[in-house]
Amino acid sequence: MRKTGKKEVSELEKIDPEKRNQPDNSENWEFDKSHFWSGFVLGVIIVLIVFVIRSNPSMGNTVVNWAYDYLVIRDFKQNMEEKEKQESAPPISDHIRIIAFDKDTYDNSSSQGFWTPRQLLGECILKSAKMGAKVIFIDFLGLNRPAPVCERQNNEDENMKFLELLDEAAGIIASSKNNAVILLPRTEVRSPRNDYERRYNRLYNKVLDDNKDVIRWASVGIFKDPSDYDQTRHFRFYKKDENDNVFFSVYILVALYLQVGRIDGDTYLKKARKDILSYDSETSSASVDPICEIPNLKKPIYIYPQHHYTQARWFQNGFNCGDIQARYLFHLVPTEVLSRLGGGLDPLTQHSELRLTPEDLFKKDGNIYERKAVLIGSDNPEMGDVHLTPIGKMNGIFLVANGVNLFLEGLQLHTPSVTFTIFIDFLTVLFIATVFAYIPYSDKLWTLLITLILIIACLIILRYVSLDLLKYGLFAESVFPIIGIIIDRLWAMIKESIKNHIDKERKSKKKECLI
Repeated sequence: MRKTGKKEVSELEKIDPEKRNQPDNSENWEFDKSHFWSGFVLGVIIVLIVFVIRSNPSMGNTVVNWAYDYLVIRDFKQNMEEKEKQESAPPISDHIRIIAFDKDTYDNSSSQGFWTPRQLLGECILKSAKMGAKVIFIDFLGLNRPAPVCERQNNEDENMKFLELLDEAAGIIASSKNNAVILLPRTEVRSPRNDYERRYNRLYNKVLDDNKDVIRWASVGIFKDPSDYDQTRHFRFYKKDENDNVFFSVYILVALYLQVGRIDGDTYLKKARKDILSYDSETSSASVDPICEIPNLKKPIYIYPQHHYTQARWFQNGFNCGDIQARYLFHLVPTEVLSRLGGGLDPLTQHSELRLTPEDLFKKDGNIYERKAVLIGSDNPEMGDVHLTPIGKMNGIFLVANGVNLFLEGLQLHTPSVTFTIFIDFLTVLFIATVFAYIPYSDKLWTLLITLILIIACLIILRYVSLDLLKYGLFAESVFPIIGIIIDRLWAMIKESIKNHIDKERKSKKKECLI
C-alpha cells in the first residue's frame, strides 16, 4: 500500500508545478478553441450536404415545399387566433369582397349546374358597379364563348343578355368619378364552331372594344407542381407571350387599381412593362431581386422575374419551383377547410359582408362596395375550379382573394437574396460552433446528449426565423431554418399520431363498456 502511495506521489512530482494545483477542466464550461473549430466544420458540412440535396430539383423542392407547407399552416392558425381576439377585424384586407356562386345558385338557375348562368353573372356585375365598386374581377373563364346551352326566357337570349349587362355596367363605371375598372381573365382564343358562336364572339369583342377605357385583361396564373400531387403553392407575377405582350397577375392589378385608380395604375403598369421587356434573364444574376417596384402605395408592389412556361412543358420536362418567385399565404379559407383545421370562429359567418351569394347581394342597398375590390366567382366544388393547397382544397376564388391580400397587406412571398440566406446560415454555424466550444468533452454520454439537445433546440428555434419572415414577405430558404422546420413538423406529426392512438384506445374501451 505504501509503495503504491509513494508511486502516486512520484508521479505528481513529475507534473509542472504551476499546473499541479489547477483543477481538471475537462468538465468545466469554458471556451475551447479546438472544439469551436470542430463545431464550425460540422456546421459547414451540414450546409454542404443540404445544399447538395437542395440542388436536386425533385428532392430539393420536396424538402422546401414540405417546410413551407408547415409554415403556411402555422401562419394560418396564428392569424386566426389573432383575429379571434380582435373580433371586429376580418382575416384579410377589409377592401376585399367576394360574390360567390354557390351550389344553390347553380341548382336554382336555368343552367341546373351545367354552366355558369350568364344573365345572373351580368346582373351581379351591374349591381356591383352601381354599389360603387372600385375594382370588379370576374373569375370565370370562357366568357368569349357563349354558354353551351342557350336557355330562352321571355324571348331573351341569356348569352346576349349577359353582353348587354356587361356593356351597361362598363358604361356606369365610365361615367362615374371613382376611376374604377373591370378586370376579365385572359383566355385562349378559339375559332367559333357555328354561326351562333360567331355572332356572339363578334358582339363580345364589340362590347370590349367600346369599353376599352374601363375593361382590362388579367392573367390568373395559378401554378401547380406536378411532382407533388398537383398542389398549388405558386402564382405568376406576369406572363409574357411570344409577341412581347405582358399580362400582369390579377393579384397585382386588383391591388394596384384599388389603391391608385385606373388612370395612375395604367401609368405605373406602362413603366413596369417596359422594365420587364428590357430585362434579360440570361445575363442577369440577380434572379431573386425584383425587376421593378410600383411605389406610392401603402404597401409597394415588387415585381420579380418570371420565366415563361406552358403547362405542357411543366408536365413534360418537370417544374422547377425555384423559377417562380411567388408563393401563397392563406388567411381566408372555406368553412369546411376551417372545420378540418380545428374550427374556431368562422370569418365567413362572423364577417358575413366578406362573402355574399347573388341572392344575398340583390337584397342589399347603398354603396356597400365603395372603395372595395369585388371578386365574382364560384365556390361550388361541383363546377371543377378546385385546387389542392397546403391548407386544403378550395375553389379558385379563395386563391384570388388570398393572392390579392398578399399585395394589399405587403406580404408577397418570394425567395430572399443569396446574401441573406448565407448570412442566416453563417450565424447559425457560429452558434453551433460556440456551443461545441463551451460544452466540456469527456467520456460521459451525457455531454454528448447535451450537445445534441442544444443543437436540435437551436434548429427548432430557428424555424421561428422563417415564421417571422413571412410577415415581411420572405420565405427563408436557408439550410438551418429549414432543418428546424422539418424537425418541428416531425415532432408535431409524432404527437398527433400518439394523440390519435390514445383517442382510438379510449373510444374502443368506451365501446366495450357500453357492450
